[in-house]
Amino acid sequence: MLVKVKTNFAGQTEVETGTPTLKGVLLELSKKSQFSFFSDKDEEVRSDFKVYLNGTEYEELPGEIDAEVKEGDQLEVNLLIMAGG
Repeated sequence: MLVKVKTNFAGQTEVETGTPTLKGVLLELSKKSQFSFFSDKDEEVRSDFKVYLNGTEYEELPGEIDAEVKEGDQLEVNLLIMAGG
């Protein structure tokens, strides 16, 4: 399945995945973008990324990161930019 993903670090891109879940799409996007979206210790989405499916943050979805992604869904992944002073 081909999934369109909008990001603030790689623009809009398309990801081919055989696993139609948020996790599956993020794993494929990670390979394509060279960003690691998951924490090494607990496989949770890193706190410096926000992931939305159809405008809803993934943590609020039934199934959370294992939520099903369907054709036509809008997926958005944003890298939070933090500045210090």
